[in-house]
Amino acid sequence: MREFYLFLIDHGCTKKVRREDFYLHDSITKKENPFSVEYPRDKSKRILHDIPERLIDLFIAIAKREAHPIAFGIYLQIYGGLRVSEVVSLRYEDLIPVGYNASFGFEATLTNNTIVRKDTKNYVSTVKKERYQYIDPLDVSDSVEEGLEMYIEHVSKYKAKDNSGALFVNVINGPYKGMPMTKKNYTRYFNRVKKAFCKELMDPQNSIEDRELGRSLLTLDWSTHIGRGIFTNMKARSSQNAFQVQDARGDSGPEASAHYFEKAQIVENQQELLTKQTDYIKSLLAKNDSYEELLEGSEQDLIPMVSPDSKHDKLRKKNTNSIDVLDSIKSIIGDI
Repeated sequence: MREFYLFLIDHGCTKKVRREDFYLHDSITKKENPFSVEYPRDKSKRILHDIPERLIDLFIAIAKREAHPIAFGIYLQIYGGLRVSEVVSLRYEDLIPVGYNASFGFEATLTNNTIVRKDTKNYVSTVKKERYQYIDPLDVSDSVEEGLEMYIEHVSKYKAKDNSGALFVNVINGPYKGMPMTKKNYTRYFNRVKKAFCKELMDPQNSIEDRELGRSLLTLDWSTHIGRGIFTNMKARSSQNAFQVQDARGDSGPEASAHYFEKAQIVENQQELLTKQTDYIKSLLAKNDSYEELLEGSEQDLIPMVSPDSKHDKLRKKNTNSIDVLDSIKSIIGDI
């Protein structure tokens, strides 16, 4: 429409409008805010990226019990940082043990467009970044042995009925049994594990800490990607810099890895400070024990020599109160 009116103006077909009416004047200025303000989301999502390291074995054990077809996949995610799309894209030939009896874990070849579902004519999933990914249980010998056992059991039990060579397949009876597993089916299995894990933690026989953690996990948003988060946090705690974390994750840039590494450093510094505080309290308690022995030896001689209202008696009461405070500290921290 604009070009049409300009054509009419140029050929003198109209005098009601001018060419200048179609342009903004450069002299018009507008004040611009020099500050770049980032507004928070209307509703922030509380996404879980980690669980205590001591609970990893329990999580894998529950996966074996509740969702055995993906238990080895969860192992690969926790100790290799694989995304769910990368797990379901694996073929038998893409995963090889490294070292004698997989003593150095596994190596996964992650490539795109490897598995096609014949019933849908579509790829099962895609890999975000093609790479070689090591599944390294961080020198935890028990985890290495467990990984090998899970691998042997998995490849002997689950076979693809087509020629895809898919490592993870559907096992439910029906037309799709033996077909390559999709992300959707994998996530369904994972949700079983998630629910059972929270229920296990909330068992009345567990500690208050575990029961509260179980309740908290029910309110947080987490799914299959937590395996990659656990892997990253473990690597961040054992790495010297963010680039080592980036290399372990297979990231193209250091941004995501830097976040995890900085967080790990903060936790490490807090732990170091707590250790120093604990050592200081221990030294105070040791000094107090020596003071108590000295006070007990001289208390019988001091009491008859002073009246109840004397300054010495008040000082003795003050010292006794100090001892009571230190006794309270002992009862709180227990055997450190």
